Amino acid sequence: MLTFYLNGLISNFIFNCELRIANWFDKVFTSRDSIARVTDYDLERVRL
Repeated sequence: MLTFYLNGLISNFIFNCELRIANWFDKVFTSRDSIARVTDYDLERVRL
């Protein structure tokens, strides 16, 4: 019974870590996309 409980705790912890990592990647990539959009816009403005 104790091993079953510990397995549940460990898998829950790993799942939470994966969720946090996924959220961090989402934040990083969305910020990179917005930075790229700004530079594209600036390049178009300079070209005009």
